[in-house]
Amino acid sequence: MLAFRDYGISADEPMGLWFGYHTYGYLFMGQPVPPFPDWTFYGPAWHLFLAAANQMVGGPDGRMLWLLRHFLNFTLFFVGIMAFYSIARQCLRNEKFALLASVFLMLSPRIFAHSFHNPKDMPAMVFFVFAVWTMLLFLRHRSVVTMILHALCCAVLISMRMFGLIIPLLTVSFLLCDAIPHGKGNARIAGIKDAAIYGILLCVLIVAIWPVLWDANPLARFLEALLNSGSRTGGGFYFGRQISGNPWHYLPVWMAITTPLLYSAAFLTGCCVMTHDLVRAPLRTLQEKTDLVLLVWFFLPTAVLIVLHIGIFDEWRHVLFIYPAFLLIGMRGIERLFEVVDRWHLRNARMRAQILSAVIATSLTLTGYWMVTRHPYQYMYFSIPSRFVRGNFDLDYWNLGARESLQWILDHDRTPVIKVYPSARIARIASDLLPLNGWARIEWSTPDQASYILDNLRGNNYAPTLPDDRKIHAISVDGLDVLTIYRGPDTLGIYEPQHWLEDERKAGLLQ
Repeated sequence: MLAFRDYGISADEPMGLWFGYHTYGYLFMGQPVPPFPDWTFYGPAWHLFLAAANQMVGGPDGRMLWLLRHFLNFTLFFVGIMAFYSIARQCLRNEKFALLASVFLMLSPRIFAHSFHNPKDMPAMVFFVFAVWTMLLFLRHRSVVTMILHALCCAVLISMRMFGLIIPLLTVSFLLCDAIPHGKGNARIAGIKDAAIYGILLCVLIVAIWPVLWDANPLARFLEALLNSGSRTGGGFYFGRQISGNPWHYLPVWMAITTPLLYSAAFLTGCCVMTHDLVRAPLRTLQEKTDLVLLVWFFLPTAVLIVLHIGIFDEWRHVLFIYPAFLLIGMRGIERLFEVVDRWHLRNARMRAQILSAVIATSLTLTGYWMVTRHPYQYMYFSIPSRFVRGNFDLDYWNLGARESLQWILDHDRTPVIKVYPSARIARIASDLLPLNGWARIEWSTPDQASYILDNLRGNNYAPTLPDDRKIHAISVDGLDVLTIYRGPDTLGIYEPQHWLEDERKAGLLQ
């Protein structure tokens, strides 16, 4: 939790900040409806919470504003790991493997980085975990409290990601399956009654926490948001070219190349184990139900994305919510491997178990070492060699290297006023994280007048934009440039003039 000060500002964070503040103003200060598409298609619960936290802390210090948001974002993720551990204890026979699964989640480099500076996809992943955890709690201990808690988590989740509808559908299915074929008399009636009350409560809570549904026709607005979530084209820099839309292999490839190899191998093993178990056993015990939940949690959204050609952008961050299921399926595979080894001859079993343990420990150690030594650029993790990544896949698409690049310029140039041109506008806001005496020395300029040019290379498909003799410094991870600092001027015609500062001032987005 001490690491939250080290991260830059992602390109999604300013919009989340403004969305939260405009929603806060609309709800509590009589201001107009927020002028953002997210108002219609995305619930503001987490952004509103962050805005309220910023209001409580107060003060004009932009640095504290962003640091508080990073701290709270990671705190939510850490609480999510606790809920994930609880789910794992119900999915696995040995709580040691549940703890190991939690370590896997923490030692997932890209997930760890997203937990600080991703204000949309990471909270959606955590609330997916909350929804599954409360579902299992409700199925095991049916009460008014557990029902309300589960319905509330599902309502927040659905407002963030429409794929969250999967969880209440599973809940109702389990309630009805228990009641109709197996229940008798009062038990059957109670099961059907619970399903009906839960469904009504969920609908009420969805409307209550999603202000755009306070419309005269909330169902129409909800369907509009649902249709919008499935109508995006998607795309990104993929296998050396900019694509529009996602081929069927987009998600599997991105997950494979950005996830530690041990986790991927465990996932494939776990898929075989759980499929075998479900074919042989009916869905009567909670263990069997959790197996089905994990498979549906991962494979249903994946199948829907591929079959319906629903677009995702910039690697696979929009579907981070399937990653906890990915890890738990993998841990089921690892757990079964140890069980199989244990059934062999004692001497051989002990040796093989030690070898398996050594492989896992070595992988976790190497992953942890990589995360520490590449801090705070864990989002640049690839499980394949850099030579296969360079020129083929998105790198610093969020321009998170801007903060460190600006600090480097301040440290190496003592000029009272330094003219800087950033190829991505987020650098302007990332400067809020600089010390005040450094921030005041930065003057934003045009590319033909700037002393320094910051380029995350995204606009040139991650190829060098200017000749190497203009290159002053680069932030690199494993030989891949995160952001390059070029010497100016004489760059007119290479970078298109941008008037985004004036546009944003007119829109009231910058002070």
